[in-house]
Amino acid sequence: MSNLSDDIERYIKAFLVQSDEIELKRSEIASQFDCVPSQINYVINTRFTVPKGYVVASKRGGSGYIRITKIQLRDNAKKIDLLAQQIESEMSINDTKKYLIDLFQQGFMTRREIQLLSLVMNSPAIDQDTNGNNWRSDMLAQLTEHLKYYWE
Repeated sequence: MSNLSDDIERYIKAFLVQSDEIELKRSEIASQFDCVPSQINYVINTRFTVPKGYVVASKRGGSGYIRITKIQLRDNAKKIDLLAQQIESEMSINDTKKYLIDLFQQGFMTRREIQLLSLVMNSPAIDQDTNGNNWRSDMLAQLTEHLKYYWE
């Protein structure tokens, strides 16, 4: 016997079979399953994640929606995983530059993307924060995770 979360997941995935991108109304799904909207949020936040092959965007409010886009795993995801292992819990400015250069040299990002990211991640404002090196590490980890997938 399946639980409510499984039923909601199956319902949403049935739409994704027909299209790689769907827009749903949280309140309508909650009404259909006779549950609170937070139950829908739970299912989306736990079962429609980037590592599971989905990107979710949402807008709250009366005209709000949930947009779920199915994404495909890149052929070289394992190579990206190996690069991700280079990320330390704290990344200095120099470590960050070296890592971004690796992403460029491996063909995962363009020179312009690297230049822009370098500008943001190595901003003096970040170093004023005592957690700047942690912040850089977290951002690189998120970036690298998203590089394993692509969507249009």
